[in-house]
Formats: sequence, structure tokens, C-alpha cells
Amino acid sequence: MGSLASFNEPGSGFGNSFNPLDPEEFRRQGHMVVDFLADYYKNIEEYPVLSQVEPGYLAKRLPTAAPYVAEPVEAILRDDPSSLIKSLSTNPEYLRNKASDSNQVVDYKDWQITLSRRFRAMKLWLVLRSYGVANLRNFLRSHVKMAKRFEELVTNDGRFEVVVPRYFAMVCFRVSPLALPFRGDVDDETRANEFNRKLLETMNTAGRIYVTHAQVDGIYMIRFAIGASLTEDKHVLMAWKVVQETVDAMLDTL
Repeated sequence: MGSLASFNEPGSGFGNSFNPLDPEEFRRQGHMVVDFLADYYKNIEEYPVLSQVEPGYLAKRLPTAAPYVAEPVEAILRDDPSSLIKSLSTNPEYLRNKASDSNQVVDYKDWQITLSRRFRAMKLWLVLRSYGVANLRNFLRSHVKMAKRFEELVTNDGRFEVVVPRYFAMVCFRVSPLALPFRGDVDDETRANEFNRKLLETMNTAGRIYVTHAQVDGIYMIRFAIGASLTEDKHVLMAWKVVQETVDAMLDTL
């Protein structure tokens, strides 16, 4: 970071004049970050849904020696995160995943306070200011319309069922137990849960779409939620095609 170099050298000291980043260097680096984000936003369809790095890769890059200058608070909190996580943890069923459950990765969603009511209100206010009420209404209605379209696609395929009524822009569905071959060793619901769990994992691993799950009254279901600002009808149709193709391949192996 440009002007940080002199402060990382022994004897440089801090003092009241500590200024790690002059305004012009801050402006230059800020432009670089915005350009990076804008390029990513523009070409987002070219990137895979899931991360392309192995769990634990960052630990291998960390230095073995303590830094000479002060560390940021994030590094300090990382030494003993248990108390912070216990106070901020949010772990509903639909956010659970294999990597987090097996401690392969650090789930940083539990290291923040942005899910609290006041912070959510602040984010909503900024969205209202950015979009305007009229545009935001149209934006949300378009998401609901796309979810309704996906619900119709699910309903029209006899192998699937909508588990709970659709509200707003989320469809909860699953492959019906009636679409699966009979197995005498397990009951229908258990067999359906196993199949749909594998279906979700297979689709997410492939990286073309990403869906979450929920489990209510012993029924495992897949949650298809539309909420990204760049989502269009073509993406919904593509997602449904991925679901159908994945189910076709899985049923062929049974």
C-alpha cells in the first residue's frame, strides 16, 4: 500500500503525525478497487458460483513471524473468536453447509453485527435512497414474477412438487417421492430426503447455480430464491434446465 512502506521499517515510529495513506494515494487505490468491482459486476456471468480455492489456502499464506507494527482488530479477534461467535451466531437450517459444519472454513457471517435490526434498517434506508420507492416496487415485482414463472415450471413437471405455497420471490420445491424407484429398506420420505439432499449438493458443486435448503416437519426441500439485482428471466430458465438435467442424470443411475 504505497505510503505504508516507511511505517513498516524499524525506527519509523508512530507519533501524532501517523498518516499511513495520503489523500491522493487513497484516491488512486480507491479507484482501483471500484474498477475491480465494476469489472466483476459487468462480467459476473463468466465467473463460477462457488469459490475456486481449497479450504485453508489462506492459512498457508500467513507469515510465521509476528508483525513489527500494530495489527488490525480483525487479526486480534481471530485469536479467540469463540465468545464473539456465540454472541452473534445465526445458524438457521438454510445457511448450513458441509464446509462450515465440518469446520473446513471460518464462517465470517458470525463475526459481524450487520444482521441486527438497526443495521438492517440502515441498509434498507440506503436501498430506498438509491432506488426510489417506485423503482424498488417495480424491481421487487419483477422478482416475484420470475419466481412465479419458476413455480409454474416446477408444477408442470410431474416429478416435482412445490412443498409450501410460494410467497414473494422464493419457491420451495423437491423431487416427489412418487418419482423415485421403490426401496424396501427405507420409507418414502427418507428416500426423498436423501435424493433431494444429493440433488442440491450436486447442483451446487457443479457451480452453475447455487441453491439452499430447508427442513420442515421432516421434509427436506430446496429453496430457489430470486433476489440478485442482475437476475433476469433467462437465468431462471437456465436454472430450471440445470435442475432438470441433474435430476435426469441422477435418476438414470438408480
